[in-house]
Amino acid sequence: MKLVIFAPTGMIGSRILNEALSRGHIVTAITRDPSRFSIAHENLTVVAGNILDATRVQ
Repeated sequence: MKLVIFAPTGMIGSRILNEALSRGHIVTAITRDPSRFSIAHENLTVVAGNILDATRVQ
């Protein structure tokens, strides 16, 4: 399953992200600052975006 997770660095988002990856899902994590994102996984793509700005969520 393909998933998109907003705010993957927060308490809930990080737990959902880790669970999704452990189950083998393909995940796109949308965060305001990808340089602060430290998780690396073959099924994970990290992109810059802001949930409050629709033009930055592609």
